[in-house]
Amino acid sequence: MQPRAEWSRRVGSTVGNVDEATLRRLYATVPTEFVAARNEVVKELRRAKDRDAATLVSALRKPDWTDWALNHAAAERMDAVEEFASAAGDVRDAQTAAIEGRDGPDVRTALRTLRDRTADVISAAAAALEGAGRAPGTAELTSRLSEIAANALACDQLRIGVLGSGDPDVSDPFAGLEAAVHPRPRREAPSRRPVAAATPKRAPAEDSKSKPSAAERQRIKRERDRVERAHKAAVRDLARAEDDLAKATIDVTTAREKLADAERRQVAATERRLAAVETVAQAEAAVRALTTIS
Repeated sequence: MQPRAEWSRRVGSTVGNVDEATLRRLYATVPTEFVAARNEVVKELRRAKDRDAATLVSALRKPDWTDWALNHAAAERMDAVEEFASAAGDVRDAQTAAIEGRDGPDVRTALRTLRDRTADVISAAAAALEGAGRAPGTAELTSRLSEIAANALACDQLRIGVLGSGDPDVSDPFAGLEAAVHPRPRREAPSRRPVAAATPKRAPAEDSKSKPSAAERQRIKRERDRVERAHKAAVRDLARAEDDLAKATIDVTTAREKLADAERRQVAATERRLAAVETVAQAEAAVRALTTIS
């Protein structure tokens, strides 16, 4: 796990090193009140003669409800968010290793762990939305977390609870990587005459290794495209699975609430029955008493 100071340094680079506490306070504010809260912070900074920070804060965009809920989850369930970010890092490491053709974490195992950790964060964020009178929005949460998982800086923003405070440049996380090259051994053409030991026109062995041929570059490109397609398909599968899990979780919660309500009504009905039985018994005793007297 990386130290918090390192997350703050990277996140700060996206918002001009605006005070982290200020960012956390702003991005914990519900979206409907964000602009007013941001304007108040800008006034405070201007009164303090910190014009640069005031300019930066005034440019901060209002988070949508999805980002707000995830920031809320970071504050309420720091452990779940940290485990999600760590699992996302393992997936990125595994995919990078697979592209580069070196040993690394198992991609399938890393994805399974990430799915489990994503469900915990979704649960906390959905609860925050419900508490604010909003629909859980599990599909939106799942999609957003898939984007965040692919980007280290976005994960750091989520860890600190300032998601949306800066653009993490959520582009291709594997841009610039090259798949491992395993050149096939050359076949020497048969010759009746001995080949000269060296000629000025022949390129050194080191150059031939550092500059792959056009065919090899094409093969690398095809391999990278294949891996990228597999990654995108896995992200889509993850989003669908998380959506199904979130819906099932809501169904279970609703069923439990209905069961609890039924049990409460059962207890109340039992108490009323016992009271009615007692009343009947008293009435019957009174009837018997009057019959004896008459």
